[in-house]
Amino acid sequence: MVTHASCSLKRPHTHGVQPLDIIETKNVKKALRLAETVIASSDRRIGQIVGEPGSGKTALSKLLAERFSGIRVCCFEGISKAQLTRDILEASGATLPGGTSYDMMAFSRQILPGRLIIVDEANHLRIQQLERVRYFCDELGTAAILMGTPLVNKVLSAQATAVLTKQLTGRIGSKRLDISPMDPRELAATVLVPAFGDLGPDLSKAFHALTGGWWREALELVDGIKRIMAANKLESVTLSVLTAAKKEGAM
Repeated sequence: MVTHASCSLKRPHTHGVQPLDIIETKNVKKALRLAETVIASSDRRIGQIVGEPGSGKTALSKLLAERFSGIRVCCFEGISKAQLTRDILEASGATLPGGTSYDMMAFSRQILPGRLIIVDEANHLRIQQLERVRYFCDELGTAAILMGTPLVNKVLSAQATAVLTKQLTGRIGSKRLDISPMDPRELAATVLVPAFGDLGPDLSKAFHALTGGWWREALELVDGIKRIMAANKLESVTLSVLTAAKKEGAM
C-alpha cells in the first residue's frame, strides 16, 4: 500500500527557538511512522520515500536523521559502491581506517549494525549501489530509507537486473511514502506564519494557489515577497505583493 501525504518540514528558526522546533504535519507524522516501522522490522528493513523535485525530501531526510540518530548520506551521479560505503561510514561519525574496499567493508560490520541509514537522492544510484544498501540491511542488521525523485522507480524496475530489483522491492514492500503538496493550512503554518505572522485565510489560500503547495516554491516566493517589501518599504503583505513576487520569480 502506497501512502500519500503532504509535506511539512523544519520551521525557519528565530532567536530562542530550539533546533528541533518541528511542525508535525501529516507527512512528517507518516514519515516518522515509516521510519519506526522499518527500524522495528525483524527483516526486510528497507523503506522508500518518493517526491518530486522541490517537495522537501532533503529537509525531511535531515529530520529523520536527527530524530532517529540516523546516518544520512546524499548521493550524486556516478557515485561508486566504494564511495557510497565510505560516505556512509564517514556520516556515522567514525574515524575511518586506511586501506582497501575490503577493509571498509570489514569496518562496516563493526559500525553499522542496528543503525538507520537515510539515503537522500537515491535516484542517482544504480542497482549495484542499491545492492550494497540491501547487503547492509540483510547481513548487518542495518535499517535503510531510500529517498529520491520518481526516477528511482525506473532503477527498481529495470528489466536487465530483474533478480536484484525483485529482491530490493520485495524488502521495501508497503513501507513507502509518496510526498504530495502541502494543503493551505500546513503551508501557512510551516512557511507563512514563521515569515510574516498570520496573514489570514484569504492570503493563505492565495499563497497556496501560487505555489501549488510545494516546499521549495513556497520558500522562493517568501524570498520574493521580502525583496519587494524591502524595495518598496512596505510593512504588510498584500495580494498585490504576492502576485508581484510570483511574476518576479517567473521572469
